[in-house]
Amino acid sequence: GSHLSPRAYLNWLLDDHWVVKGGWGQAFKAPTLLQNSPNWGSASCGSATAGCWIIGNPDLKPETSNSYELGLLADYGSWYLMVLGLIGIAIMLFAPRGLWGLFSDRTGIELFPVRRRLIGGCISGGRLSVTSSSSKEE
Repeated sequence: GSHLSPRAYLNWLLDDHWVVKGGWGQAFKAPTLLQNSPNWGSASCGSATAGCWIIGNPDLKPETSNSYELGLLADYGSWYLMVLGLIGIAIMLFAPRGLWGLFSDRTGIELFPVRRRLIGGCISGGRLSVTSSSSKEE
């Protein structure tokens, strides 16, 4: 058989730097021959002896969907990306715990005051055992 999946998309240029984008589309997916066949089966739950089987269903209908999209795009050229990169580098250099860490260092407000630290671990017999402790930093 055949199926039409239409799509409409618009771009509206607000000025030299801003674009509004929007669109709508439909999608279609027909079941495979195996999914529609009651004579087809596949073992599930790890093995056929566990008693779990996936069996085809002749009553399966095609999957359809509608999708909508709306977006705003800003284009200020490569200098804009370079400024964002420099801001990111400055944050990494002067606030290694991130912006929230910088904020909590200056104000004393902690979002997650309990920290979990790994004390030690060993691998034996292919298994890793790790112990940990909780502490509240003040």
